[in-house]
Amino acid sequence: MSLTIKDFLDRDTQKPLHAWEKAHIQFMFYEFNDRQLCWLKKHRATYVQARDHPNDTCNIKFWQAMDSLTLHWLIELSSNNWNRWRRVKRRYYTRFLKKALVMWWDEWTKSKQSLKKLKYSKAVPTPPPTPACSHAMSPMGVFSIDTVCVAVI
Repeated sequence: MSLTIKDFLDRDTQKPLHAWEKAHIQFMFYEFNDRQLCWLKKHRATYVQARDHPNDTCNIKFWQAMDSLTLHWLIELSSNNWNRWRRVKRRYYTRFLKKALVMWWDEWTKSKQSLKKLKYSKAVPTPPPTPACSHAMSPMGVFSIDTVCVAVI
């Protein structure tokens, strides 16, 4: 019986992220290519609208918009081998992506509001991954899109 890459990745899912993997992800956002810059310009208005929303004292609208923008980035611009990444690497990538987007848009708009929101936001613990997250459990079930779970209404 020979081992496949899937067997290796299944065994490796719970291991922490290596320092070189973190450095590689951070380096990915050091400079943006033309396609990424075009995407950033296209979605800048959405970001500014969510950041400056008048009735968002708890930053709920802001973080919903950031989750949505992150999901759009992952769909349109993520790596071809995204599905082969370990869950820990995908989670680190999405967290660092949000931080990079906030920093870039704030630098472009000459604002520091979102950096403060990012600095003082409390991390919401995510539930541990379960097989139930990958398929509908009820009419109000949950479907999984990689690491992002979306409720079906």
